[in-house]
Amino acid sequence: MSENIGEILKIIEKYGLSLASKRECPLLTMDSVAKGYLGLMRSEIGFSYGAVAAFGGQGKFQTLFNERDISQKTETFIRDHPENIEQMLRIADDIFSELAPLVKEMEKNSVKNPSGVLATVVKIYPRYMSGIGIYNCFWRYIGNEPERTILTSDQIERILSRRERMAVLYPRIEQVITRACELHGIDKGFEGDLLRYCTTDELAGHVSDPGRIKENMFHDLLARRRGYFYLKVGDRSDQIVTDPDLIRQLKEEIIPGHTETVAELKGFSAFHGIVSGRVYNAWETVFGETRESFQKGDIFVTSMTKPEDVSSLAKAGAVITDEGGILSHAAIVCRELRKPCIIGTHIATKVLKDGDIVLVDASNNEGVVCIERKTEYKD
Repeated sequence: MSENIGEILKIIEKYGLSLASKRECPLLTMDSVAKGYLGLMRSEIGFSYGAVAAFGGQGKFQTLFNERDISQKTETFIRDHPENIEQMLRIADDIFSELAPLVKEMEKNSVKNPSGVLATVVKIYPRYMSGIGIYNCFWRYIGNEPERTILTSDQIERILSRRERMAVLYPRIEQVITRACELHGIDKGFEGDLLRYCTTDELAGHVSDPGRIKENMFHDLLARRRGYFYLKVGDRSDQIVTDPDLIRQLKEEIIPGHTETVAELKGFSAFHGIVSGRVYNAWETVFGETRESFQKGDIFVTSMTKPEDVSSLAKAGAVITDEGGILSHAAIVCRELRKPCIIGTHIATKVLKDGDIVLVDASNNEGVVCIERKTEYKD
């Protein structure tokens, strides 16, 4: 593993990586994303993201992708040969058909055979990510301007429904991983949650060995859980940095630091309407304090909604996300629930705090969130 910051920054610049999606997931998931979005996608459709990276720790990570590049690659691939649209969808559909019954089987066996389930996870999770990655190629290509794509409305609807069907598997796999790691740890006499900070190759090596996790891995896994920087290029070995000083330096170099006073946020309206209310920041974590519970009519703020958020979305006055396009979960669900929704604000989870009073104006295609108090936002 190389921890040369200069070399890492050259790779970041070469591949045009910048901050993208946030997820409440561990390093094992990030490693599966990397393998799926790189080598597996390239073997299946002929192109890939080239490189991916992430800052992570404490059960969360924020990815760095070149979203513009993958959008352009997708456009070229389907514009020059429109039949490639059906090819890509067929490959992704086949992956879903292959994996859906395996996920169901893992759910049944995670308690009685956690080691066997983890052995299956490391085989199928990167493949799952390659499938969702194919749908996400379309998602990034379409963005919030479907009229500018070569896709028909019928094709967009198919992609939307198929992507949503595939996305439902993701939280189920995460629940299986959490349960199986915990039970495997109990069986072997160590804190099973640490296994979620293995790479897929490391976890495969561990579950194939009937003994305890190797003692020299504990230090690395504990450090990764506290915080890490992850980088993978093509089929090359991943790099994982855990030194806090090096991570801080990387953040200072990669994340544009600035402070500004914010009175409003802008994004795209996924469903129209105007609502005011109190913010509940679902992404925000408050350590050592008791936060107020989510109440009916609150404005639900998150990076990106998940299937398990649906009951909260039904109670919400409106929804605001950092990420998203017309194919995103938030956009789909809010259209079904007829809830005002503004997606793609980029910084809502950083700016909006629990209890803030905001006006969500999604009356036009460009959605605006007006904040009652001006807040100093530091990136």
